[in-house]
Amino acid sequence: MKLLLLLLFLLSVTTSYAQVIDAYNSTINEYFVEEFNDANNPWVGYTYEDEDAVHYEFHNGLAYLMSYGNKTPAIKMITGLGYPKLDNYIIEGTVHYLEGEGTNSNDMFWGGAPDFSSGFRMGFNAQGQVHVMKVENGYWVDLLPWTDNPYLEYDDFNILAVEKIGNEYHLFVNDDNFFSFKAEPIPSDHDLTGFVADGTSIALDEFIVYEVITKTNNTEEKSTEEIQSQHYKSVQTIVSNPPEPKKEETKSETRALKVINDKTGSSTNVKGNYYALIIGVQNYTHNSIKDLQFPIRDAKLFRDILVSKYSFASENIVFLQDPNRSQIYKAFNQLRNRITKNDNLIIFYAGHGFYDDKVKEGYWLPSNAEEGDDSGWIANSGLRTKIDAIHSKHTLLISDACFGGSIFKPSRSAFSDAGRSIVQSYEKVSRKGMTSGTLKTVPDESVFMKYLLKALRENKKKYLTASSLFYSFNEAVGNNSYNVPQFGVLFQVGDEGGQFVFINPEGMTGD
Repeated sequence: MKLLLLLLFLLSVTTSYAQVIDAYNSTINEYFVEEFNDANNPWVGYTYEDEDAVHYEFHNGLAYLMSYGNKTPAIKMITGLGYPKLDNYIIEGTVHYLEGEGTNSNDMFWGGAPDFSSGFRMGFNAQGQVHVMKVENGYWVDLLPWTDNPYLEYDDFNILAVEKIGNEYHLFVNDDNFFSFKAEPIPSDHDLTGFVADGTSIALDEFIVYEVITKTNNTEEKSTEEIQSQHYKSVQTIVSNPPEPKKEETKSETRALKVINDKTGSSTNVKGNYYALIIGVQNYTHNSIKDLQFPIRDAKLFRDILVSKYSFASENIVFLQDPNRSQIYKAFNQLRNRITKNDNLIIFYAGHGFYDDKVKEGYWLPSNAEEGDDSGWIANSGLRTKIDAIHSKHTLLISDACFGGSIFKPSRSAFSDAGRSIVQSYEKVSRKGMTSGTLKTVPDESVFMKYLLKALRENKKKYLTASSLFYSFNEAVGNNSYNVPQFGVLFQVGDEGGQFVFINPEGMTGD
């Protein structure tokens, strides 16, 4: 069937900006970022004579494409990015299937020529299948017919990614490299890119183009063999693993780490590093949000105790003071590209929070938040997507803000696994969180933070699980404030029953 998309080229849609992020000496740069905060962006949606055939809208940091028939796909496109001129790049889109026929496609399109003589699309359907197609003489041709994929999420966001490395395309869905094929050189203006909901409705959370650089810290270019040996197994693990320490540097085992259960004699090696993203927001740019006095102080105290007592390396801690929404999301993206499956991550937030009863959603309020306008807020759903994309061994969220219960698994039991051995706790993947309570406003002088920091300082155990930490101070918080602290499994982000384990090298062993 001839492509309806041909008519898109009657629209002149361009953009010409790029933003380079050099955090962590990463091997990637952010080249273009779209967070769909509002309709004032360079994307164009295809419309039909039948105005009811498709619908587009923006809400809560999401773009919605709604198609009501197979002959009228909902289409959003952008051009002028110029990424084909880059030697290596990554295109990543986050897509949530909402409704429609189960066999219809939800696709990301890239590499389109101005006359539509070339281009590619990849995507998925509600039957748990993925496919890949290309344009030949104005027709779609299968490169990969519909194929079952166990990594797809039916009722959540799916991350679609195209990695162009050397002369190959590597295609991913949720970190699974399901297909690769040869990438022929294309002109720099063959960059028509976007999304197609073909008889379905979808939500787009984020679209990012990365430039993949091939220089080391001393600016020496890597050889082709070195680049291929890294083999970018996924968008989430682009940065190559750090080299193993030299033998003469491994004199002490204080950070490294064989966790031993004294009762059973069993042990497990802690292979990864400990990272932290620490966020303190107290100064708000809009007058509708009242400034706070203590979040930055509390965030600094939390950072200091992680470094001084729990052996977190300073270079592995990202500290954000009064960040806006975009800066927080960028920090998540950078950590995603640094953290490996063996690493552990703490995410800490102190600042205003809000729970909206109308939409049953909890939010963080970054420094650019404005009352009544959620485009600058960070929703639980968006936070879950960011956490889900970080493939750590353990992730622990600590939030001193209103969070509501929507980020937790509905059937959670706060202390169901508090008595398990340290070894069992560490070996299984975990995604858990603790929050200061359910109030819609946060007390500036936080009782939650007072007792959390006190518990961390006074802990004498060498190995302390997240639930044991919470259980040691939550009653004191409840006795001294109107807050009811919460602890539980983060909903739909991959928890397998494990726990984050704080390691105090000077502490005493014992479960």
